[in-house]
Parts: sequence; structure tokens; C-alpha cells
Amino acid sequence: MFLNSPLSSPKPSAFCTKAYGKTNPAMQQAEQQWQKQAAWANHENDDTIQHEAAHSGPYTGGTSYDYQTVQMRMPDGTLRSKTYAAGGSRPIHFPALKAPTTAAEALALQPVISNLKATTAAALGPSHPSGADFGVAKTAQSLAAMVQQWVAKVFSPQSANKPNAASQGGATPQPRQRLNVMG
Repeated sequence: MFLNSPLSSPKPSAFCTKAYGKTNPAMQQAEQQWQKQAAWANHENDDTIQHEAAHSGPYTGGTSYDYQTVQMRMPDGTLRSKTYAAGGSRPIHFPALKAPTTAAEALALQPVISNLKATTAAALGPSHPSGADFGVAKTAQSLAAMVQQWVAKVFSPQSANKPNAASQGGATPQPRQRLNVMG
């Protein structure tokens, strides 16, 4: 027998897409089912990546993804698989904050307030924010409100006649917080 002759190749199985010139209905049905599964996996992957990209902000770190694989054994015995991003997270690093005691310190907190507002917007950026996203937004809003109160206190008329807040046991520095946003 010669290697490349028709006699040397085995007969195609009944499950092959084309068996002796006829299309196998089982293979066609399996192919359609696989195309639906692969399209679903692509959609999930795109949604996850868009969701995490919407979280970009001044205090966010790089994105990490959780992957899953969908598999299907075809009638001809081949195994098809598609890996997709099923979830993701982005770390949030809130800055260490200290109540200002001087006008210069209060003015230096203005960019922090802007960044905390941007972090709130980034947490709520996806079209369907998760519970963790809402939690990060609430934390950023609370921190921004606290810093705004500190700044307002420094510039209020009553503070001009009082010693600085630190000497009166005013607000204490907040510890650095690190949260992961699970989208």
C-alpha cells in the first residue's frame, strides 16, 4: 500500500462532516450549537473587559481577570474549547489623609477631592455596577465629603480665631485603605 493513495487512508467515520459526499446532520447540529456557545463566550468576555475598563481612575491599579473555559465534544470526537474572561477586579488605593491645619495644606487637598470624585465616577462607570462597585463609590464619596469639610473648616471665619485643629485634638489621619473592585 502506498502512503498517499486512496487505499492507505481509513474510511471517514459516520460522524465526519462529509462522509462520502453526504453532509452529516448530527455534525451540522453540533456545529450550530458550538457556534452559539462560542458567541456567548465572546459576548461574556467583551462585557467583562468593558466593565473593568470603565473603572479606570486616579487610584486604580491594573486589572486582573478570572477566566473560564467552555468545552464541547463534537460527534467526530474532536474537542472544541473557548476560554473567556468571566470576571475581573481592579485594586483601589485610597490615599492616606490628614486634616489640614493651614491654608496651604487645605489648598493641597483640592486635587485629592477631585481624584476622589473621579474615583466615585470610575466605580459607577460600568453600565451595571456590582455591589462591590457601589461600595467603593460610597467610600470615595464619604472620603471626599470628609476632606471637603476639613478644607471648609480651615477657611471658615470661626477658624481664624481658634488655634489649629490638630492642637485641639481635631481629626486624626485616616489609615490607608486598599479595596478590590470585583466587577
